Amino acid sequence: MINVNFSYFKKVPIVVLIGLFGYAGTATAVSQTAAADTISEAPMSLHDCMAYAVRHSTKMRTSAADRSDERAQRRQAIMQAFTPSVSASTYAYNNYGRNIDPETNTYNTVTSFHNGYSVSASLTLFDGFQALDNLRIATTTMKMGISRDEQTRDAICLATMEAYYNVLYYTSLAQVLTRQVETAEAMLRKAVREEELGQKSHADVVQMEAELAKKQFDLTSATNQHVNAMLTLKDVMYWPTGKELEIRKEKSVSGEGLGAFGAIDNYQLSIINRRQAESHQACLNRRQDESHQACLNRRQDESHQACLNGRGAKEEDEVNGQGAKEEDKVNYQLLSSLPAAAIARGTLENARAALHTARWAYAPSLGLYGGWSTNYFTYPGMAGYVPTPFREQFRNNSGEYIQLSMSIPIFDRFSRRTTLRLRRNAVERAEAQYEQTMRDIENEVSRAVNDRDGAASAYRQAVRRAEVEEEAYTLSRRQYEQGLISPLDYQTASQAYLNAQAERLGAQFRYRLKQSVVRYYNGTPYLEQ
Repeated sequence: MINVNFSYFKKVPIVVLIGLFGYAGTATAVSQTAAADTISEAPMSLHDCMAYAVRHSTKMRTSAADRSDERAQRRQAIMQAFTPSVSASTYAYNNYGRNIDPETNTYNTVTSFHNGYSVSASLTLFDGFQALDNLRIATTTMKMGISRDEQTRDAICLATMEAYYNVLYYTSLAQVLTRQVETAEAMLRKAVREEELGQKSHADVVQMEAELAKKQFDLTSATNQHVNAMLTLKDVMYWPTGKELEIRKEKSVSGEGLGAFGAIDNYQLSIINRRQAESHQACLNRRQDESHQACLNRRQDESHQACLNGRGAKEEDEVNGQGAKEEDKVNYQLLSSLPAAAIARGTLENARAALHTARWAYAPSLGLYGGWSTNYFTYPGMAGYVPTPFREQFRNNSGEYIQLSMSIPIFDRFSRRTTLRLRRNAVERAEAQYEQTMRDIENEVSRAVNDRDGAASAYRQAVRRAEVEEEAYTLSRRQYEQGLISPLDYQTASQAYLNAQAERLGAQFRYRLKQSVVRYYNGTPYLEQ
């Protein structure tokens, strides 16, 4: 089982059977209604699958709502820091019984009607920089939210890539097993015919039947695993359950980023092209110049690695002669721009801003206030009373005020002192968390580089092993057809060849994943690779 661990990534690992792997990226928008998008009928590439998963992810929709909240909070902080508070009010009421006469300022017992209007405004001139610190915190929080978006997108893309490569692996494995089954069926038919002619025993035929049954079982298992891998891919992509998903077969791995093994793919492609150019029979004829026994003796006398070096010295020099490419050398200065580092740094900045506010809470606060008000009254129950017209009262009863207020904190039962201590502790925790996060990131990067280099080395060896095992299988098949080896020996060579092909596929996809992770740490989002 091979998984990619991001200790700070908070993702759910995707289990990969028979030694496999995963991937991720960045997108710019989240679909509000997943069903509204038109599903393409064409085969989808890895980039298409990741982009679709990001657009339709419920996590991204939730994250988009969180970002909207953060933008609203920042907007509110800006308004509180730079704009005054303005309010207006009006009232109307009847007063029964004893009350003050507004005209004479004496008490009477006449029912009166009152109506008033007022407008007031207030502006905080100084509050210990609390408003500015709140704005700074809101801005940092919004930036942290963007980093969380990127982190969520990367996790979604990584899970999508893992599932995508699993599907490709089991698809390729099923194709290899299908060819193996077809070959085994042909060999069985030939063995049955030779048994009828008296050239083979019944035990040999039974052995061939057992070999065919095993390959058919392996094919069925690979097919079932392919179905499961496809279901996993649909799940991480939020693909409609009843809709068929067709993925595009990826091209062979490029030579970029292999470091010391940069030419491995050119080596592999040369093998593939050579084998495509030569027919199977031509390959056999080429090897007829050597006797089969001489070839076997040579392989017994030489070690497996020496055989590899002897067969492909030119390719080996080409593979090992190429240095690490500049784009795959990790720039550790870029690590601070990763989402996890940005979130930890933002948490520290907010803690320091909150501490700054707590320290200035001991300073006086200064505010400016102003307002205007007017009122209208009459005595509806007083006989013979003629009220002053509304317009005249509205004008004559109006008044304005302006006020400068200072508040000095003296004793608040140690509330400010307790807050200051808590804020200092929060800064200590944030600093420790930031240092730990950066350390974790550096460790993850070092591990990713080592995994990439190890995957490249394993891929190189897997390609060469596959070539050797294919040659051994070809020779064993020829010998079996000529009756020189037993069915058991032929079965062993066939199984070794199949295992080598499966390991080559696994090593290829594993390397592609590790290479993408290193490029991600170099600042290239997964969707842009």
